Formats: sequence, structure tokens, C-alpha cells
Amino acid sequence: MSYEYCYIDGKWNRCKDFPTLTLSVYHPVLCKQVPLFIMECEGETAESYTKFFYLINESIAKVAPGSGFMADEAGGLQVGLRRVYGSSVLEKLKICEFHLLQCANRQRTRLHSDKSKDFFTRVTRTFLQAQTSSAYNDSIVELKEFVAKKPAKDQRGFLIPWLQW
Repeated sequence: MSYEYCYIDGKWNRCKDFPTLTLSVYHPVLCKQVPLFIMECEGETAESYTKFFYLINESIAKVAPGSGFMADEAGGLQVGLRRVYGSSVLEKLKICEFHLLQCANRQRTRLHSDKSKDFFTRVTRTFLQAQTSSAYNDSIVELKEFVAKKPAKDQRGFLIPWLQW
């Protein structure tokens, strides 16, 4: 269990007007996520995540010394991780399928035509389910070419930072 990825998320449904930051790990025997650390805070900000990681830093080194982190795309979370663990932590940062699809769906809604939306959905599902690195890379190239056809910010250019991320 100490080499499973730690999953980090902020939820807004536990305490009214305060997000709950939770760090959990998958337990292979129980076959479920087990919360290790929970903190109520004033917002999902870089400062809150930094405080959270500083508070659990010593314990996390004992509980999950070789693990990486799995998180959503929240910018404050990534800044907090970098402040406490350094830039190299981002090399071991993963995103779960749920949050990747949630983010892709947000990007999809900004496209103008149904044809573009259908294409974007197909390609993002293709790279998510790719069985080989070659298939993954081919779908990314296809998506980059799609953006390059209409690179204006209000057309498809907004996808450039998303693709870089």
C-alpha cells in the first residue's frame, strides 16, 4: 500500500462554505480508497494546499514514502505540491480518468459546432483508452492538427494550453 499513488481532492459537500481537502490511498485488500488525512479550510487555494502538505509532510514520508500523487487539475493544488516537495513532484503527478474527462468536457463545451464537439470527444476518448504509446501519440497529433486549423483564441486556440498541460 505504501507504493500506491496518493489521491488528493477538495470537496465542497462536507462542511458548508468550507472545502475539505482529503488525501487518500487505494487499499488493495479492501478494494477502495482509504482517507489518510482530512482538513477543512477556507478555500482550495495554493496557501491551503501548502499548509495541508506541510502538516502531513512528516507522516506522509512514513506512510507512503515511494508514492506519487493523483489529483485534479486545480492550479492551487499543483502550486502547493511544488512549494512543499519541489518541482520534481510534478513528474510523479497523475490525473484520474474522472477528472480528465470532466476537464475535457469543459473544453468541449467551448467548441462551436457539433461536428467539432464530436471530433474532440472521439479523440480525447481515443488517447485516454490508447493501448500503446504510438496510438496515444497519434491521437495527440490528430488533436494538435485540429487546433492548428483554427488557432484563433475564440475558435480553438483555447485548447493549446490544455494540450500543453
